[in-house]
Amino acid sequence: MLALDITLPVTPDHFSCDEIETLFRERTRYFSDSSIVFLVHSEKLAADNHPEQAKIFWLMAQVLMHPNKYRNTLQKKQLRKIYVPYEEIPDADLAFLESVVTQFTEPFLKAVTYDFLWNGYALRGRIFSEVVEFARQAVACYLAIPLNSETLEKQYLSFYEHVLYLSARLKLDEANRLARLELLSALNKSTGDVMGLPLWINALMLQYPPEIETGSRISRYFEVAQKLRELGRMQSEDEVGLNLSSDFFRNAAVWFKKLKNTEEEVKCKAEQFNCIVKLADKVVDRTNSTSATTGILSEALSCLGEIPKADRPRFGLNAAYEMIRRRYTEAEDSIFDDLAEISVPGMDISEVYAHTVRQISGKTLQEAILYFLSYPIPKAAEFEDAAIVSLMSTAEILFGTRRIGPTRNTLGIVPPYDSQNPTSERSLKAIHAKRLMHYENHLHSIVLAHIMPALEVLFLEHQLSEHDFRNLVMHSRFIPRDRLHAFARGLTAGYYSDFIGASSILIPQLENAVRLFLKVNRVDTRTYENGITMEKGLSAMLDDPSIERVFSPDILFNLKCLFGDTLGPNMRNNIAHGLLSDDELNSTFSAYSWWFILRLVYQGIIS
Repeated sequence: MLALDITLPVTPDHFSCDEIETLFRERTRYFSDSSIVFLVHSEKLAADNHPEQAKIFWLMAQVLMHPNKYRNTLQKKQLRKIYVPYEEIPDADLAFLESVVTQFTEPFLKAVTYDFLWNGYALRGRIFSEVVEFARQAVACYLAIPLNSETLEKQYLSFYEHVLYLSARLKLDEANRLARLELLSALNKSTGDVMGLPLWINALMLQYPPEIETGSRISRYFEVAQKLRELGRMQSEDEVGLNLSSDFFRNAAVWFKKLKNTEEEVKCKAEQFNCIVKLADKVVDRTNSTSATTGILSEALSCLGEIPKADRPRFGLNAAYEMIRRRYTEAEDSIFDDLAEISVPGMDISEVYAHTVRQISGKTLQEAILYFLSYPIPKAAEFEDAAIVSLMSTAEILFGTRRIGPTRNTLGIVPPYDSQNPTSERSLKAIHAKRLMHYENHLHSIVLAHIMPALEVLFLEHQLSEHDFRNLVMHSRFIPRDRLHAFARGLTAGYYSDFIGASSILIPQLENAVRLFLKVNRVDTRTYENGITMEKGLSAMLDDPSIERVFSPDILFNLKCLFGDTLGPNMRNNIAHGLLSDDELNSTFSAYSWWFILRLVYQGIIS
């Protein structure tokens, strides 16, 4: 059995277009899966002692897997171990692909191969006029693939955005015009029994409007709005149909708003509202539970709020607001009656715990502190893959979730994840919420397996006082000079495992420290309105793009997740408003907050 040799030179004599296209048609369910299918087949060919054919299928796997505008984050990171950057593909392999690309009859294979050649040659510094033809051919081949329910199921439509992006970026005006016309044509051909296709097309058209010729904007926008409204009226009266109708009416209203046609916009909003109310009734009938409708009723309130009060009587909506508000309050109150506790097996951390103790025991104070604070903080990229995978395997892909606060209030309603459109606004919200959940779980393991056992050894072997911590904070450029005593007191409390005292002191002081640190680095932390100057709160400061040049991405990620996000632990808000009980103040989040702030203090010394 031979190992796959990716350095082996290949020629057109080794190439079999029929074999490649047969494998693509028969074994590939989704276009996005094709790279893995080809990679597995290349390894099989290598094992059967067909090295040149194995190399060709490996190269085609590279062509099909290369991340670009159209690849979602999960795919990119899954494939990173076997992904070879364009720059590392040998010139001879690009020349080979160039010699065989015209043999493909399958438009998708031809398109991605031309696309690969465009990127590969462009990154090698070839003259633009010499390589842009590859991009033009790629776009033409992509456009040869029809926009229909079959290609939607095969996940081709995510590549269509790349067509629009590439043609606009390279100023391929005719190709871009044809792509937008094809979107409009596919929308007009849509019927009531097509599920996600028209909504997906609409999302792309909002990003790439169908302004094909000069003066066509009004007629095109009106055409899109009317078609979406027509599709909304075609749907059935079951839950799926009402959901779709609501989406169609909502998007039709968006296009009428672009036209400044307030009358038609309000009509669409009223139809959307009626669909949402019917949907809530259907859900109550099916589940016999009012709590299941909170998200739906919240959407109804939001929709009604967008309809001017003066227009509501015309659509019989005058008393609707109070009725929906009452139902929403009842639904929220009944949430906790419907909750059930779910238990999962615990995780054995005894080995990790023992390893931490061994690593920190018997060290000098300086060595022990360095080890204690050198444990890596969570990184944003660590949780994105896990978030998407878990969303795909749970009911959240259908129903979404609700985040409950410490006072049993609803902090946020997370929409369901849309696997057909992973970059949509609702999918990004779902990913963000799930990423925060994984972040919180990760904090529990860090605190229980690393921070607490290490702190126990530190406390037993090195008795530090408030005076010692004052000497520490004095040398940190992160700590304001007039807050040394407060930080020393808070850090000392945490060292003695008094996380109630540590959190109550340190977290409010952290906001001020961040504010002053930003000012030192010439970031404006104030708002100006009507002659009044106000200091921004922590969340607003963390959302300022200028902060990215002051804090590293990982530190900024932790600051946002731990202290500034309403869907996360939100320690700053909960402590400032006294929302946490004794047990919640003494939680793993408080312990991690103390450790994280101590780490910031220490970094302010060594930097």
